Amino acid sequence: MKKIVLIGLVSGVMGSAFADNVNVDFPQGYKDWKHIKTMLIKPEHPMGDVFHGIHHIYANEKAYNGYKTGKFEDGSVIALDFLNYADINASISETSRIYVATMVKNEKKYKTTHGWGYEAFKGNSEEKLVTNVYNMCVKCHEPQEKNNYIFSTIRK
Repeated sequence: MKKIVLIGLVSGVMGSAFADNVNVDFPQGYKDWKHIKTMLIKPEHPMGDVFHGIHHIYANEKAYNGYKTGKFEDGSVIALDFLNYADINASISETSRIYVATMVKNEKKYKTTHGWGYEAFKGNSEEKLVTNVYNMCVKCHEPQEKNNYIFSTIRK
């Protein structure tokens, strides 16, 4: 079911009002950035049908400072490494990568999406998955306005 939902999530046509978000690049070297946190979303989570899996969240230096100060400057980049998992010998282990999602802060470039550009890249490739940035990303992040449109908080 997860594959069907993910396919549904990444289908659609990008609206012209959000065309500026097509320029979000793969976050090269993100695994060398600051690790913000890791979490496991179980199937029973309200968004578990779409986001079930292990999430490793990374931030470049500007984004890391944003997590600490509450203000994300232009040039902040957040990467979410989203992986399947298996219970092997009573241990949860990562398996295949589902996608790498990224958010890029640029108030001018991404004005129509609250200053953030969004993209997701399939598996271990740089194949872009976001076809309708508003429906697939922005709409979900809008309720997080008071948190700079991000869900994650830095690990304490």
